[in-house]
Amino acid sequence: MGDFLLLEHLENGQFKELYYNQFPLPLESGIIRIPSPITLEKGKTYEWHLAIICDPDDRNADVVAGGIVKRIPLSPQLKSRIDRASLVTKLQIYGEAGLWYDFFAFLTENQQRSRIFREAWQTILKREFGQESQIPQAQILSCCSTIARDN
Repeated sequence: MGDFLLLEHLENGQFKELYYNQFPLPLESGIIRIPSPITLEKGKTYEWHLAIICDPDDRNADVVAGGIVKRIPLSPQLKSRIDRASLVTKLQIYGEAGLWYDFFAFLTENQQRSRIFREAWQTILKREFGQESQIPQAQILSCCSTIARDN
């Protein structure tokens, strides 16, 4: 099983839970795409947490990851450049602008469309995880059938 949690950072230093999803893990290995019904608002800061539940009786054994993301509005000039750009150039613009969530979302969405995107995907992941890693060849898996959370 896996847990995904999305929180909004509030101005008073508190957090607001926006989305929680507990889901069965796919049987095959790969990179899991976790869809969210939440649209992030511009200018707000969010925090996400992902836990792979290794032992439901001992949640301290979970493998966890997390991060912070802030949705920023694109300047009219940057939006215009992206709108006019070819697929390959869009990827370059996202990277140059430091829009990493957009960069990786765009790259994963398009890696099956062209050899250029597959090679870019493999190059980036090899650089981050090493030549011997199987991650660059991993397929992107969709998940999730949602399991309701008791509140």
